[in-house]
Amino acid sequence: MAKDIFEEYAEIIPEKLVEQTRELCKEEKLNTKEIEKVLQRVRKEYEAALIDPGESIGIITAESFGEPSTQMSIPYNEKIIIKINNKIKAVKIGEFINELMNLKGSLKLNEHSEILPLNDFEIYVPSLNQEEKIKWKKVIECSRHKTDKKLMKITTASGREITCTDNHSFVTRISNEIIPIKGDELKIGNRIPVLNNFFTDASSKEIKINESLIDNNLEIENDMLYKTGTVTKPIKNSIELDWKTGWFIGAYLSEGFANGRIVSISNINDNYIENAKQFIDGLKLNYVEDFHSRGFSLSRDLNVSSTLLSTFIVNSCGQGSFNKRIPDFAFNASNEFVSGLLRGYFDGDGNFHVSRKMIRVSSNSKELIDGIALLLSRFKIFSFKIADKKEQHWLLIPYKYAPLFLTYIGSDIDYKLEALEQLAEKAKNFWNEKSVDYTDMISGFGDLFYRTAKKLNYPTRYINNFTKRQRIGRTALYRYIKIFENLAKEKNIDIKEELKTMYRMFNSDVIWDAIEKIEYVDNEHEYVYDLSVPGLETFTTFNG
Repeated sequence: MAKDIFEEYAEIIPEKLVEQTRELCKEEKLNTKEIEKVLQRVRKEYEAALIDPGESIGIITAESFGEPSTQMSIPYNEKIIIKINNKIKAVKIGEFINELMNLKGSLKLNEHSEILPLNDFEIYVPSLNQEEKIKWKKVIECSRHKTDKKLMKITTASGREITCTDNHSFVTRISNEIIPIKGDELKIGNRIPVLNNFFTDASSKEIKINESLIDNNLEIENDMLYKTGTVTKPIKNSIELDWKTGWFIGAYLSEGFANGRIVSISNINDNYIENAKQFIDGLKLNYVEDFHSRGFSLSRDLNVSSTLLSTFIVNSCGQGSFNKRIPDFAFNASNEFVSGLLRGYFDGDGNFHVSRKMIRVSSNSKELIDGIALLLSRFKIFSFKIADKKEQHWLLIPYKYAPLFLTYIGSDIDYKLEALEQLAEKAKNFWNEKSVDYTDMISGFGDLFYRTAKKLNYPTRYINNFTKRQRIGRTALYRYIKIFENLAKEKNIDIKEELKTMYRMFNSDVIWDAIEKIEYVDNEHEYVYDLSVPGLETFTTFNG
């Protein structure tokens, strides 16, 4: 019971403060009711210490309070993931904080810096905790400040990028603890966490088309949406965020066209077009099939003439191959919806290469590729990002993740499904003693394996190499967990604490991605921006 109480308060006040309170309650041997009172008091005192907008404070207090926030910042265009009113969306941090400060005002610390405490707002961001799990944490403050210094741009081995001030607070893994580290202390080869479990507890069941349209001539009757004074065909207004809807959104993102008047899905495969027809039928709209040879081979377009549907699609998903994006409502939808979206997208644009042992997909839109990568992490499928000389943005998924892809996403295209099944079969052997992870490596575990081997009288020569290098692949980690478990059982030796740490490493919600490049670039806007979050003070960018 007490453990649940402490976990609940860790979402509200800093984890360090919660842990200190936990130790104090343990020493005093308090019961559950007494612990609740203590935590309520701690929360009250903590929130009272936060600065209210417009409240005057001393110069020293302002400087000491504002300094960490105003130094650790990212530029205007860096997108972040936030949850407001139980709705998840991706926003540019500069646009978001500027709007908040325009609405609520801000506290100027000096001529360069200002902050806005957010104790009255329910704004949450994905954040990493000491258990290496992603949790939605409440934002307690936002800030912005002017800088004329160059910004640090970091590129990781998987192709992720982040641009920030070089005092931006990152975290790294040292001696099985998550330790804060400033950007200017990072070096090539250091590993920083990349999100690989983007979950939501805010699953939306449906979306209303009229909420995405700006039109004063709309009317709803019996859940049918009409555009008055026109001959526009009415459309079902409430759309369930189920597998079929997800599939159609994915199909549009890969094979679709919309111009505000029509929506068209192009594909020659019968199963693909049949899925599109079923979705259109559910909206009570008509479609026309057009077979043609305007390209180099026979093609088929499924055309739907509907101003309402086309405008909804354009407003939600973008228009044109360079501007398509994942709609915000996809981040709030169930795994069923996301599974459908990813199948529609990969059945359209994806390639399943058995010989190359990978799944890959490309787009002209970097924002779309970033969004697809984020949705893949719903199922703990990690992908690599690259851009070619033609400015095509690629996602590459190693065959290691093919079983997960087959289970949670699959394919309706016969030859793609066959290739996916072959990749999944090959991946079964990935967990054997010969398999090697090159990117999914975990570092900072100290003498954990050496100590465990000595305890079990297991030859330390097998673990000396990766202990010395302080990095071990997740698959190798899994193998050693099983070896140690079997030995401990045979010899009746207690290694519960060691195994607990190893399982925490194995089941972490992040990939510890190696830094490949650090460079300095100009800041293109007046300000840089930051959010303050209890605990490790981390928040996740849209790039993961």
